[in-house]
Amino acid sequence: MKSSLKSINMIFVIISMCGFIFYGCWNDDEDDSSVRIRVELGGDLSQEHIIIEDHSDVYINGVTRFLSTADSALIVGNDVVFHMSANAEIMFFANPIVSNEDDAPMIKRAQEDAAWSQVTLQGEAPFRFIGWSFQGGNRGLVIDATQVKLESCSFKSMNSYGIYNSSGDSLIITDCDFQRCRTSIYTEDGNLTLMRTNIQGGNEGEIGVFNQRARAHIEDTVITDESIAGLYLTGGSDTEASTWVEYSYFALCNSGVYSESSRPFHFQHNVVENCVYHGLYLRLHITGMPFTISDNHLLDCTIGWPLRYDNGIELDVTNNWWGTDDSLEVSTRIHDGRSNPEVVGIANYTPYALMPFSSVGPR
Repeated sequence: MKSSLKSINMIFVIISMCGFIFYGCWNDDEDDSSVRIRVELGGDLSQEHIIIEDHSDVYINGVTRFLSTADSALIVGNDVVFHMSANAEIMFFANPIVSNEDDAPMIKRAQEDAAWSQVTLQGEAPFRFIGWSFQGGNRGLVIDATQVKLESCSFKSMNSYGIYNSSGDSLIITDCDFQRCRTSIYTEDGNLTLMRTNIQGGNEGEIGVFNQRARAHIEDTVITDESIAGLYLTGGSDTEASTWVEYSYFALCNSGVYSESSRPFHFQHNVVENCVYHGLYLRLHITGMPFTISDNHLLDCTIGWPLRYDNGIELDVTNNWWGTDDSLEVSTRIHDGRSNPEVVGIANYTPYALMPFSSVGPR
């Protein structure tokens, strides 16, 4: 198309179909990345394949619904930016999401008064986002869908949640990046898998991962700079809703892990260091519930303790490295009923590791 327009500097074409309007723009520049296509979306869109071309600026006004069947898809090209006006919302119903990995799409909120703009997923068909970027606004993704997979996506500067998962049965997040979100990931139920992901709260961050009742597996993940907790666990005593954390890193949080949950908890091969008040703060534990806290580096906090345990049931925290091989020094790094008579609960830490482990933290 470009070669047939060499004598024309720019041409505009307006096409209306499937409920949205394309404003096509071309120029005679050799750099294809400078060619932009304007797309405006709004209202209910047809149940067909929707293709957004490379180098498109997509403008969302009000509530836009993609009402697709399980066999259809929204196909998004490279270098696509979704611009959302104040209080705009994109709702995807039961359709897979497909995008290219390189130079992938971005969801960008309006600079002014975009507090409630968000993308909502609903339906039972699988959703898949590859390489998307979500910036600004109140929430990035709101999930009320059965299966969602996010790969190489980024979430930045969310006033409330990067991801809010209210009822998704399966949420898989791999190789993603979260920065400056008040809560990066909130999940109520279902299954959460979090792999090879970086979460950095910064000045705005409060909680990295808030897990209410979901079965969670967190591995090879870095969570830093959260003013409340890197990982916050709460809710119930369901024996099947366990939380596994392995080969991950927590630092510069008020608490690396804060738990007021009595559900099974497995914490192994992790590093927790340079937190303010607590590395691990564990408040509830019920007899018979599986708890495994071993083979970790639980290192000094700025003010508090690498471990605080407030419960009347004995807790096994043997075989961890506490930053020293001196028994007296190790005992001062644990806040429990031994160190403070006003605290109920004993954490048994012996035998403990006499030297650092060779394989801890992200691999």
